[in-house]
This record gives sequence, structure tokens and C-alpha cells, in this order.
Amino acid sequence: MMKRMACIIAICMGALSHATQALADSTTLNFVAAATGEDAGPQDGVFDQFLPFNLGSVNNNGWTSFRTAFEFDLSGIPAGATIVSAQLIMDLSNFDGTRTIELHGYAGDGTVQLADLARTGLLAKVSVDASGTQRFTLDVTSFVGGLAASSQKFAGFNVREEPANEVNYTVMRLEGIAQGYFPRLSVEFSPEKKVDIDI
Repeated sequence: MMKRMACIIAICMGALSHATQALADSTTLNFVAAATGEDAGPQDGVFDQFLPFNLGSVNNNGWTSFRTAFEFDLSGIPAGATIVSAQLIMDLSNFDGTRTIELHGYAGDGTVQLADLARTGLLAKVSVDASGTQRFTLDVTSFVGGLAASSQKFAGFNVREEPANEVNYTVMRLEGIAQGYFPRLSVEFSPEKKVDIDI
């Protein structure tokens, strides 16, 4: 009798697992807002102006800092969904010296404000060599999952150079941002649904 009960439970668990997997879905989001700003030298941590003609620039020479921020609309992800995976994909060009960038996350509102460029929430730190345009895929699953769980509608990110480079190297640049197709946020999620299983 116990063996039969254990077998039935195992079958039910297997069916539930398959049903849950079948419910998994994915989406790739384009950003809905982006801006580059300048903390004019001497830096004080407060960004002074947007730089629309330098959209995508990232640089910190110890005197002046350029940062770029962008936001994604999460409203298409169903309420109550579990975030299985979230990957931020971005292309960055660097032709001069090995540099280090940081990715910070924040709860956005669909519009980049100057203050968003200074917001902190370190998600990743990446070394960038001088080989030209490189693609980075950064795991932001926990961050996006936390936003979804608290019903936040926008995921905001800012990219900065930290620490400052030792000399005034060429400004790094996020590629594709001016054209609107990079960065992208690839999200896999499982909607919250009740599954009826007939045994």
C-alpha cells in the first residue's frame, strides 16, 4: 500500500513539474528611456546636465564623469510571475587601455532623471579590454526578480567607469543605444497559474 502511494505521489510530482515547465515563457525587452549625463569636474557625485549628443558615453577620468542610464518596462510580465532568468545584453566599445565598468540597478519610473545617474545598487563589475566593440551578457535575475515581486513596473540601470582611469583615455561608448536596439533585457518567467491535474 505504501509503495503504491509513493508511486502515485511521484507521478503527481512529475506531472506538476512538466506542467510548470510548460508554463514558462520568455520575452526580450528594448529600453523605453535612455540618457547620458555629466558630473562636471571637479566631481561631486551630483550630475549637472544631460549630454544628448554623447548618448551612450561612459568615462571617468578622475575630474569629469560621464554615465549612461536606461530603463525597461516590466509591465508585460504577468503579476505574480516568478522570474526564472534575466540577462542584460549590451555592446560596449573601448579602444584605449583596459578599463573597468560597473552596472548598477534601481527601480525606475520610465524616464531617466539626472539623479538616476548617481543611484547605486551594484549588480556587476566587468573588465573591458581595448579590443573594440565587445558584447556583455550580465546576470540580473535577482534584481529583476525583486522588482517583479514588489510590483515595480520599470527596471533601471546605469553604467559607469569605476575606478577612474589613470589618464584621460578615449571615452567608452554603449553601442546601439542611439538606434534604440541595445541594451536589451532578456527575461524568462513562469506565470502564476493553477494547474488542474487529472489522475
